[in-house]
Amino acid sequence: MVKLAIDNKAIEIEEGSTTLEAAEKSGIPIPSLCYHEALTPIGSCRLCSVEVTHNGKSNIVTACNYPVEEGMSVSTNSANVIDARKMVIELLLAQCPHSQKIQVLAKQLGVNQPRFTLETQDCVLCQRCVKTCREIVGVEAISFITRNSNQEVEQVSIDGSADKCIGCGSCAYVCPTEAIKLEDIGDTRIISMPSGKMEFKLKKCKTCGNYWAPEKQLDYIVKMSNQSPEIFDNCPNCRV
Repeated sequence: MVKLAIDNKAIEIEEGSTTLEAAEKSGIPIPSLCYHEALTPIGSCRLCSVEVTHNGKSNIVTACNYPVEEGMSVSTNSANVIDARKMVIELLLAQCPHSQKIQVLAKQLGVNQPRFTLETQDCVLCQRCVKTCREIVGVEAISFITRNSNQEVEQVSIDGSADKCIGCGSCAYVCPTEAIKLEDIGDTRIISMPSGKMEFKLKKCKTCGNYWAPEKQLDYIVKMSNQSPEIFDNCPNCRV
């Protein structure tokens, strides 16, 4: 077990835990955007910044991927931390002014209007979709792409591979800003990403006739589990 202090509150937690996990266990709120408990943390959004003091040295770090250390002291609300978070949320709000999630976080941090030029984007490059596709689904169908704009500015975005994607929609479920959207229309699932749309044929239930899951996803499950394809002839509601 590791002993530390967060906002002058003594805490004891398992070795190998992150600072964010220690704070959550103690009921101390730390804002985050890119973090998801099921994924390997990388601290890309930097909203979870905290100030750590250890062995006489203080640093601003991202709590989601900073491991706890014996005797360290953490401040979640120092002036340096608040300034760092406000700068991050201003940049995010300027990049994605229409994101409800970012608007809520900005309001919590006391930021109403960013000082930077507004852009009409949704993706904040948090990497949740990329990591979910790789670590949870095991397909690796999403990647970052770089595009040149006016031969001067490089724009980074996410791109889905229609060949690799199985249409499961996990990326849409974990996207914090709804940059990825999923819609089932009739016998087709449409996944919309910043780089374009992908369509997938849905499986029709032999009993009720409803379309319920992408055929490509079910084929993938059959392949990975070595189960018979017939188990997916019926939707979950019609299985006996």
